[in-house]
Amino acid sequence: MIAKPPEKTRGKWGAAAIFSGVAVAGAAVGALLTLRGSTPKAPAAPKPKGKHAHQADGADSSKSFEAGIADPGTVPE
Repeated sequence: MIAKPPEKTRGKWGAAAIFSGVAVAGAAVGALLTLRGSTPKAPAAPKPKGKHAHQADGADSSKSFEAGIADPGTVPE
């Protein structure tokens, strides 16, 4: 019994199908990026009104608070 050669699975439309799939994916990515750019941004958080701050033990931390130095123990007034 002689084995037949496998039939051609991709015809002349195989490359066109792959190219169109890539083109559709590229268009979808482009549309998503366009929508992302048109989304309004959230307003910036307001700065705290008080410029005085202290530590839990009562020590003054106003200067570091005004400078924006992050300290987990600082309590704004």
